[in-house]
Amino acid sequence: RGWGGPPSLGVPGAMVYIRVDTCFDGVGCEGVQQMEEEDADSYLEENRDKYMGYLTMESAPGFVLFAKLGTSMFQVEGYQCHLYAAELPPADEEDDDDTDEEEGQDGITAGGLFRTATLPANHTNMTGFKRPGRGEGLMDGEEITLFRGVDAADILQGGLGDCWLLSAFAAMAEYPNALLSLFQQRSPSDTGEYDITLFNFLAGEYQTIRIDDRLPVIQGGMVCKCAYVQPTADGEIWTCLLEKAFATMFDNSYKTISGGVSTTAFAALCGVGADKLAYISLVEQGWILYQPVLDSWRPYDHDNFRFGQWPDGTPGNQPKTNQELHALLCQWDENNYIMCANTQAGSDTEFSTQGIVQGHAYTLLGARQNVGSIQVDLVQVRNPWGKKEWTGDWSDNSPLWDEHPDVADALKPQASEDGAFWIGLEDFCDNYPSIAVVFKDMGTNYEKVSNPKGDRVASVLGGALPGAAAPGSNLGIDFPAKEEKANVRRRKKRLMKARKVKEDVCGACTLL
Repeated sequence: RGWGGPPSLGVPGAMVYIRVDTCFDGVGCEGVQQMEEEDADSYLEENRDKYMGYLTMESAPGFVLFAKLGTSMFQVEGYQCHLYAAELPPADEEDDDDTDEEEGQDGITAGGLFRTATLPANHTNMTGFKRPGRGEGLMDGEEITLFRGVDAADILQGGLGDCWLLSAFAAMAEYPNALLSLFQQRSPSDTGEYDITLFNFLAGEYQTIRIDDRLPVIQGGMVCKCAYVQPTADGEIWTCLLEKAFATMFDNSYKTISGGVSTTAFAALCGVGADKLAYISLVEQGWILYQPVLDSWRPYDHDNFRFGQWPDGTPGNQPKTNQELHALLCQWDENNYIMCANTQAGSDTEFSTQGIVQGHAYTLLGARQNVGSIQVDLVQVRNPWGKKEWTGDWSDNSPLWDEHPDVADALKPQASEDGAFWIGLEDFCDNYPSIAVVFKDMGTNYEKVSNPKGDRVASVLGGALPGAAAPGSNLGIDFPAKEEKANVRRRKKRLMKARKVKEDVCGACTLL
């Protein structure tokens, strides 16, 4: 548990949580420093908008390595991740939901907070808004943070039909620096206010949207949870806040973001116009490319697409074959473009015989050509539900991985229920008849840097540190393969223990 300080102070405390046998991904870490843990704790607290924690190593006592926000964590024996977490002040009594109903023109309530986005009228199971970690019953006693290890697997859809938006979030999460740049705050706000910058494509300019941390909830007995997108397994609330920012910009209503296409989300997230977006659809003759017309918050209001142009300069209405499309997907993946794929029309309560959700948007994580000795073409996608995966060829538990170990060695598939899976090109085309892509280099993709072709990577530590370990030893971290990431996420609560951060509020209190 975190410590909130003496009750009379009414100020948040701070904690450093230690996750044992856990290591940061080296690509998100900065130079090794010789520093006592107490000093590292204080430095971490002072720089919490830049770093999520620091690493200590049994082989190098007295040395630490700071990890930037958005850095992934892996299970590795002999290492410990020290993670900063703030304990938020409780919600004031005058700021409860009763006063929240009286909103002024700018959305400010009588209690000084504001809710902005309204709930859909037909969502009768909603029980209002609550603030996480503020003593109102939502995530109380949990480790609340804004950002930690940003990951596509963080996004878990709730009870709102905004898979088109959340699949775009997951695609954006492959590029943590780009995602972090949307938020003016990088750590939990004591006041509950957050400023998020999105591109208002109707106005043609960036817009900073101020929201608070009141989130739509559903109450079931003693259990209260977020009604829509869920906080991450690490206690990050950025997913909830970003969803709320979209609902606020899109006509101040969650109803407006129930149903849409990912090109709309890409425009707002990536700051691009229609000329940098494509919606690619499968017709009888092959794949054709459309360009969206961004003149409405709701893309289904009318015909919002026109023919665009393929990268080779040919008209968008000139069809491409499956193989030609796949070659483009591979190239766009290498160019750090973000993409989503949509399934056949239908209700998201319907499934294909092999597990594909109908009428649903998935994140397109990547594509690989001519893999292994059989030269197979594959596509990797992820369900924003975080579950319900493809069960056919090349799925997580497909026997094809054992039959073709060179393909398995190249791609390192994860046999875990995380929503992500590989699928063969022809099966992909049969199940995903439309694709959205944004033609913009999104910067560093940590997964590509840290796991090129799924291989293990060398440490950024650069070798042995003088005096830090036994003579001749090497401090290079052999980072684990991608399939081990899911295990540490499930285990981390059992591996967690807590210790104090120096508390200077009253100059005297230091508690474990």
